[in-house]
Amino acid sequence: EKFSSDKNNCYLLNIVNEIYLKPDSRLNHYKKQKESLSGYHIALNAAKIQQGATYKQYYLAEGGKICRQENIINLEQAQASAEIYSAYTAKKNCLNDITSDINHLHSETFSNQYAKAVLESVSSAVFQGKIHIAPLAVKTAGHQLHKALYLDGKAQLDCKPELEIFADDVKCSHGASCGEINKDQLFYLMSRGIDQASAIRILTEAHLNEIIELIPNEKIRTEFCA
Repeated sequence: EKFSSDKNNCYLLNIVNEIYLKPDSRLNHYKKQKESLSGYHIALNAAKIQQGATYKQYYLAEGGKICRQENIINLEQAQASAEIYSAYTAKKNCLNDITSDINHLHSETFSNQYAKAVLESVSSAVFQGKIHIAPLAVKTAGHQLHKALYLDGKAQLDCKPELEIFADDVKCSHGASCGEINKDQLFYLMSRGIDQASAIRILTEAHLNEIIELIPNEKIRTEFCA
């Protein structure tokens, strides 16, 4: 999926994807959103994953006045797995929202969520990541991590990692961190003749590129970097 538009366009996109993975199937889902800062982008991905199937999502968001990406994923049978990797930038006076609800409904299922964000001046971001372990979902593993980089003290992030565990013998983790650009790294780049704006851009791109580098398809990885 690829979404783009002229920077001044005002519009609403409301997208729903319903995804069904049969036993032992594989799906890599790529989405790049680089839209008008006056546009509204609302999307829902609902996935049901059966035995031995794997769903991997790679998401890059760099635009939208209000952008919301929601995932509802049900791991319905043993060895079903889901991985969601997100890199996003919240622009000035814009809101970027990522919400995920992963339900482990059977034993021996796996999930991983990893998101990295860059928040510009007077921007807002929301990350809600929920892992639900059903009573019979023993021997499952669910992990979640969000890392944010602030470019301005006026940016705002609401981060809400959640674990609901109703079974024993599971491995679950969640974490969140936020911080400013490393001043030593910034000084090093500027001492090599790079102006401050370019140095900040290099460091923010490096922050997000950890996610982009996980994309296995070289052609799509290059497209995400464009």
